[in-house]
Amino acid sequence: FTRQYRHLLELIFNDIKVKVGTYTKSGERSITCRKGCGTCCYQFISVDLSHALLIADYLYINDKAMQVFLTGYDHWLSYFENNPKAASVFKNLEEYTTEAAVVRHYSQELCTDYHKLDIPCPFLCKGQCSIYAVRPVVCATYFSLSPVEHCQADSDFPPLILQITPSERYLRRMAELANHRWHLHQESL
Repeated sequence: FTRQYRHLLELIFNDIKVKVGTYTKSGERSITCRKGCGTCCYQFISVDLSHALLIADYLYINDKAMQVFLTGYDHWLSYFENNPKAASVFKNLEEYTTEAAVVRHYSQELCTDYHKLDIPCPFLCKGQCSIYAVRPVVCATYFSLSPVEHCQADSDFPPLILQITPSERYLRRMAELANHRWHLHQESL
């Protein structure tokens, strides 16, 4: 399963790369995201269970990524154990990521509250993603067109974000590959 799922993920990433290339060649605006920035890695992200299995598989075959995760997770968890406000925001977001017959979207306000907590993703290490090869699709589809300071949680200016839509064909094939119940269960990244 994970080999097939990862292959489809690579196809999606390549599709996104082509679309980004087409956009940047148009000259409308330039993408300001750069290797090592990591500003977006302070957002609340959840993945369905099939993608969580892929990430777990990747961690077990990549010792360095596993070490980054274990260290990052302890650090991430301590934010919630030592900060009641952070725990409350996370608990509210977590309510939207459990198994349910109906998928509910969490509010932008909750996402903004989480971003303001300034909590890095447990997979972030020195501004780089330790699971980049298997990162969530949402992490691969958002690009900033704004100066980097607009992306900061305390900015007075909202960032201008370009979202690339992955090929529906590849997304459908991913969904068909996994057990349909796995898509109803979201895991917090």
